[in-house]
Order: sequence, then C-alpha cells, then structure tokens
Amino acid sequence: MYNPLLFATILVNGIDLCTCLYSLQFRLDEANWGDVERNLVHAMSILLQTSMFCTFAQRLNDEIAGVHAAAYDFPWTDFNMPIKVLILLIMIQTQQEYVYSAYGFLHLNMPQLTTILSAAMRYFTLLRSVT
Repeated sequence: MYNPLLFATILVNGIDLCTCLYSLQFRLDEANWGDVERNLVHAMSILLQTSMFCTFAQRLNDEIAGVHAAAYDFPWTDFNMPIKVLILLIMIQTQQEYVYSAYGFLHLNMPQLTTILSAAMRYFTLLRSVT
C-alpha cells in the first residue's frame, strides 16, 4: 500500500536534493544570502525526511533481531507445550531480516541512505561539470 508513496518520495527527494544543491551553488556565487539560507533549510529538510525513512527501517530490523535473540536466550524449554510453541513461532518469524522497500527498487536501510546521498552528489557534480 505504501510502496508507491515511499518510492515517489525517495525518488523526488534525491532529485530535489540535487537541484537544491545546484541552486545553492549559484546563490553562493551571487552572494544572495537570503536564498542561501532558504536553500540550506530546504536541503536539510530533504535530508531529514530521507534519513527518517531509512533510519526507522534500520531500527525496526535491529529490533527484530533483538526479539529473535531474546526469544532464543529465554529459558523456554522449562515451560509447558503451548508456551514452547509460541516461543518457537516467534523465533521462526523473526529469523529472517525484513526488507523494507520502495517498490522493490530501493531497500530502506542505512547503507541505502548512503547510496542515495552519494548518487545525489554524483548528479550534482555532473550538473556542475556540464554548465
């Protein structure tokens, strides 16, 4: 349900960050400090929004790994059969890392945040070299 929204948001944020930095370069060359301030705030808000998606997806995966470790370390063998089955189900469900993705193209996690930022910087330097 949220895949199209996440994909569009991440894609637009990457493009917007690139153009915002490109505009920031021209505003700095012109010494237009009012627009520089606006562009910096805009770039920071783009970075914050993108990092929120990736950080919280990474945090959820870390919590899932913590639940798995806690269920494994729990003395579940001392309990009756229904409790044992529930603990085993928890361990099975949390065994694999969940992949939070935007339409399957982008996996939202901290390494992906680095990839998004480096791609925006590559396009920014490409724009600078073209003009």
